[in-house]
Amino acid sequence: MGKKPIFLLRFSALAFVFLIAFGSTGVSYAQKTGQTQANETKNPGILPISPFYFLKEWRRDIIRSFTRNSLSQAVFELGILDEKISELKKVSELRPDDMRAVEEAMRNYGDSQERLKMIIQNAEIRAEEAKNREKLVDEVLEKMAEHERIMSDISESYKDNEDVRSAVEETRETIFGIVGMSKIIPENAFENIARKYFTEESVAVIIGEVPVLAPASEPVADPDSGMQETDSAQTEQ
Repeated sequence: MGKKPIFLLRFSALAFVFLIAFGSTGVSYAQKTGQTQANETKNPGILPISPFYFLKEWRRDIIRSFTRNSLSQAVFELGILDEKISELKKVSELRPDDMRAVEEAMRNYGDSQERLKMIIQNAEIRAEEAKNREKLVDEVLEKMAEHERIMSDISESYKDNEDVRSAVEETRETIFGIVGMSKIIPENAFENIARKYFTEESVAVIIGEVPVLAPASEPVADPDSGMQETDSAQTEQ
């Protein structure tokens, strides 16, 4: 058998594996512009713990390079983020005691969060038609609410592991940060969408009525010093 048939055979085998692993997902990403993939199947495919995971990332990079429009980029990255939360959930179920694998899946999810944040902040998104922006906000908030619930479950599963819980809490804060950055439509419309997916408590945090955490630089009032200041003021009077 000549070199050419051997090369074609190897190439065909690789293409077949690639198609089976990612084919349908890749096509749907290329075709969708205003709709993200549903996370209902809960089948993330190849996981970060697989030696073939680089092929999945390679496929994502290829599609990303051909996705130009800002709205399409946001939809694409939201789909990737949705895949990665499923990967994290699956890894934590298959290898609950493998902290290295869980933390790697968590980092992958965090990287995708940062990508999505950068795209949502892009001025071109705000130049889109109102109906397109509203549809994107609805999709982002729906997925972020789902991801927040998954992160809460993971946090509960690792309640005795401070490192994992800390990473989860940081990721949950970023989820709310992404939601906050999605205020690219009128305030009333944004609040109405937020109430579809989040509790009233969460909505209050999202729209800024209630802070998530007090600023670290803000000094905590000392009750005793307050009393001393009051006494001093009365003495001066």
